[in-house]
Amino acid sequence: MIPVYQTIVDPGKGNCLQAAVASLLELQQVPLPLHGHRYVTRLHNPAQLGWAGEWETEDRLEGYKGVKGCFLASVLSPKYFTPESYWNGSVITHAVTIDKNYAVLHDPNPANRERQYPLHQLLGVNGVITVTITEPL
Repeated sequence: MIPVYQTIVDPGKGNCLQAAVASLLELQQVPLPLHGHRYVTRLHNPAQLGWAGEWETEDRLEGYKGVKGCFLASVLSPKYFTPESYWNGSVITHAVTIDKNYAVLHDPNPANRERQYPLHQLLGVNGVITVTITEPL
């Protein structure tokens, strides 16, 4: 994985997803569609959906290769999160890359290097709310 940083940091219009995908695939820009890779599934954190209990996907990530062991994930935006936006369902998310242990390997916004992701203690797994599984063909 090579770190590619986002160039647009605007609420709802940033390019963190493109930068995270480019980092994951070791590209300077993201071709669409992603040739040579396939979308497998998206895993959701039940705590983010209001469910109690363990996030069963923690074990399920072990069954996937990802891209060189890396996965595309979403967290609540450290810059634009407010408790009100979370409870009324109008949150802005942010894309990062993680490993199988949910450790954040790269955040495309360099301003987030020293930040913890919103609600990480409540949600667990570093505040990851979804993991998109993409693998090479």
